[in-house]
Amino acid sequence: MSNKTNPFEVTPNGFWITFENGYAISVQWGKINYCDNKNKTGVHKTGTTAEVAIYEPNGSWHRFDNHDICKGWCSPEEVLELMEYCKNLPFTIIQEKPDSGTITP
Repeated sequence: MSNKTNPFEVTPNGFWITFENGYAISVQWGKINYCDNKNKTGVHKTGTTAEVAIYEPNGSWHRFDNHDICKGWCSPEEVLELMEYCKNLPFTIIQEKPDSGTITP
């Protein structure tokens, strides 16, 4: 998923991009994703809409305004807007809590 060394990653149903701020965006259009190919049979190399999710530097899925972890049925213009949004999220230094070993921003 999030990989600053190799920021571009192809997946079976789309791609990931990791930005300098540590956030990564997933754009997928397969039969299990929230897009026009949902529940269709076969392999889908193309689509008219896509599902978008954002992975935070702390390892959590970003929650959108409606508290969902992804946005479905996005047009190409919406995907571009979400990529800009992801790229411009503030960089957060991740620290490990000494008492619990959990990672927090």
